[in-house]
Amino acid sequence: MLKRNRLNIHIFAALTAVLVSSCMAAHYDDMQDSENFANYLVSGSVSDGDGEPIEGIQVVADHSVTSGDRAFTMLDTLYTGSGGTFSKTIAAYPVDEFIITFNDIDGTANGGSFKSMTCTVAPVEEMTRAFRGAYLVYLPDIVLEPADSE
Repeated sequence: MLKRNRLNIHIFAALTAVLVSSCMAAHYDDMQDSENFANYLVSGSVSDGDGEPIEGIQVVADHSVTSGDRAFTMLDTLYTGSGGTFSKTIAAYPVDEFIITFNDIDGTANGGSFKSMTCTVAPVEEMTRAFRGAYLVYLPDIVLEPADSE
């Protein structure tokens, strides 16, 4: 009896896994059938009001899409390096715009405390030899304002 119960549990678990996997796959099938992926190079630089680069700023690239009655939240997170620059290639569904949010997540550790900022950027098709067929989401010279001191 105990072996039979274990067998039933294993069969139930396997069937549940197959059912959940097929439902999740069906969610994305509509989009994959009707749309192709595109490559986007998200890059730019962040500085303070004096033109000094800011390291450690969180950059969130929102490239969410809607297909039919389904919305898919797509976020990629990157961080500025020591020169205040950021860059990442993202394979994503085609979008008309990226919503880019800049957050100072480490307080004064990067030379000050800065306000968050959000920009909406339309990708531009890049025709250089290195990025042929990719789209550029370029944000040069983002200047963050100091956070209000309380």
